[in-house]
Amino acid sequence: MLLKGLIFAYLLARLVGPEGFGEYYVGLSLVGVAGAIVAMGLDPVLQRELAALPTGSLRAAFHAGALIRLSVWLGLLPVLWVALHSGVLSDVPVELVLCLYLSQLAIVVGITQIDLRFQGFGVVIAKSTVLAGACALLGIVVGFAFEFGLLYFGSIYSGEQLLRGLLLRRASRNEVQQGNLDGVADLAKRLLFPGLQMAVIAVLVAIYARVDQVMLASMRSVEEAGLYSASARLLELGAMFPILLIHGVGPLLYQENRSRSVPAKRAWALFLKLGGFLLLWSMIVVMCYAGFPAPLLRMLFGEEFVAGSVFLAWLAPCVLPLVLIPLVSVMANSTGSAFCLIVGSVVGCATNVILNLILIPEQGGVGAAIASLISYLIVIVLQGLSLWMHYRNKVHECREEQSHPKRLPIEL
Repeated sequence: MLLKGLIFAYLLARLVGPEGFGEYYVGLSLVGVAGAIVAMGLDPVLQRELAALPTGSLRAAFHAGALIRLSVWLGLLPVLWVALHSGVLSDVPVELVLCLYLSQLAIVVGITQIDLRFQGFGVVIAKSTVLAGACALLGIVVGFAFEFGLLYFGSIYSGEQLLRGLLLRRASRNEVQQGNLDGVADLAKRLLFPGLQMAVIAVLVAIYARVDQVMLASMRSVEEAGLYSASARLLELGAMFPILLIHGVGPLLYQENRSRSVPAKRAWALFLKLGGFLLLWSMIVVMCYAGFPAPLLRMLFGEEFVAGSVFLAWLAPCVLPLVLIPLVSVMANSTGSAFCLIVGSVVGCATNVILNLILIPEQGGVGAAIASLISYLIVIVLQGLSLWMHYRNKVHECREEQSHPKRLPIEL
């Protein structure tokens, strides 16, 4: 997946230039926000549920999640259509955004990835990912050779996501077909409320992570947004390995903290060790990006994108909070303490939007980078403090209960 993404960005940048690059990734940013709504925050909720539910509940969990997400996808489609035709982003092709939006159907059929992780099917996930990525890479190379347009590459992206979801669904058909569907309605209702809580957080995260590119395109130009998007892709590249590592460790934290409101000692120790490694990784990436922005952009995207090197230099420190935020989120979700994330997400999202409105008109991409850096730091500080305070309070409550156990009434 990482190799495919690098090759795709490398070829697309040279084929369409900064303006076309900006159109594609601004459209992808809009779809990312829509995808956070479609996902309904069910991934972490299902992970916590499946850590406690018996194996035979896989079928009911899959259908309950798919029912909720498909309903949201269909309901959001006309809203997205109206928003695109309002003229706010007139330079971004409507058909490209709608084509990219088809990729979100993979969230509906690909929900089994979360289930399979708990069923020990890591190899199935890897094979499906590699096969779908290889097909997409072949399509990308063909599109570059024949100089196809952005709509073609959008269809390649959506096709890859859908193919991967269908492959996961096919590989897990025996497990998904086991059990019964008697509890689907009840399970869907039970997932809905915590899912809505996580969906609010996911949407806020998607906004403060992607709104800078959308606002830059609407308030300045799509070409400048393309230069900025190239730096944002490098930022994501620097955070890719840590985030994959967090996703791999996530199920262990969920299993350790199963049915707990306080993180287990082993889970907390793993959290601190992983956090230390992520800090070291981030410092190395920040030094590389801040010290050599122009050579990196020239090597990966071409000479036209070197003008955006100042954006990468300002965005480089964002790697630090970008890799720590998912780790804090996994720890909070594993103990059912998602409310620890809400305050940081709300404040960070509001700060990012307000700073972008103030800074982008005069500072352009530099202003967007400054706004992103400040908002990311606010988010990780508030979420980290909230999680630590929640942990301390719960530990104190447990110690109080142990030192002063409740006495059961004596029946005469």
